[in-house]
Amino acid sequence: MKKKLLFLLLCFTMIFVVACSEEGDYYDGFKVDNSVKEDGDPIPSGGEYTKKATKAVYTSGQNMPEKAAMGDTYKYGDYTYTMRKDGWSVALSEGTDKAKEVYGEILETIASFPIIDLNDLFKECTNMKTAPKLPDTVQTMSNTFYGCAALEEIEAFPSSLEKMQYVCYDCTSLKELPDVPASVNNMQYAFSGCSSITKAPKLPDGLTILSYAFDRCSSLLETPEIPATVKDMAGAFKSCTSLVKATEIPVSVEYLTDTFNGCTSLTGTVVINANPGNRAGCFASVNFAAQGLEVTGASTMIDKLMQTGIVN
Repeated sequence: MKKKLLFLLLCFTMIFVVACSEEGDYYDGFKVDNSVKEDGDPIPSGGEYTKKATKAVYTSGQNMPEKAAMGDTYKYGDYTYTMRKDGWSVALSEGTDKAKEVYGEILETIASFPIIDLNDLFKECTNMKTAPKLPDTVQTMSNTFYGCAALEEIEAFPSSLEKMQYVCYDCTSLKELPDVPASVNNMQYAFSGCSSITKAPKLPDGLTILSYAFDRCSSLLETPEIPATVKDMAGAFKSCTSLVKATEIPVSVEYLTDTFNGCTSLTGTVVINANPGNRAGCFASVNFAAQGLEVTGASTMIDKLMQTGIVN
């Protein structure tokens, strides 16, 4: 009798579990359905979201995750977005034609995280003429438009930008530069080779690195005001052959190596208040007498700086 009751109880338990479980669910060691409803934005036609942890792929007609996890990827339009620690980096998708003149819109946010990294995005897209609107959350733009020789216009740089090394390197068709955001601290080689610009943008307070920022800007006529925070001006205006006027060099500057090397049109007075430990070639190829150039200021190294050029 006890065995019969035990058997009936076991049967009842199994029937109850099966009845209460959804199709595909199991109990006690069997397969468990751990699928979670995704409440993120719907994926448009042609889009594909991949979760790195599970390798689950979401496509058009599904919703992407509400929140992204590190390593997730999202492909849509011309771009592939990869989730980093605090936001997304962007690259051209494999197979995207680098010879295009125009590229598509860059998204602002994906799965609750912002776009923060545009490093190398359009590097050597030599036919691109106009840059797409840049998300305002972007923090770094190293090499973003490197070698974009046909680029004629950038609407604006993101206000949250901090680093822009080589951002417009050799953009020879670019005639005007957008304002540099106040948050930028590194402009190394930022506009090197932008040979069509005649005017530099205002530099932000807090900037520390200006090395080679305007190197080979052969149409530039005047240097911008140098913030009192700048430390490195090595090569900042090297080979700016049309440069006529230079603004005051603040005491904060530690590197003046090659700063005015090849500035063969520079004339008037250059005020230098810095005592740079690195100054080799600061005025190389500059003829002080022939150009009518004079160096003054609070610096104790004026004679040594002038010795790097041609004094007779």
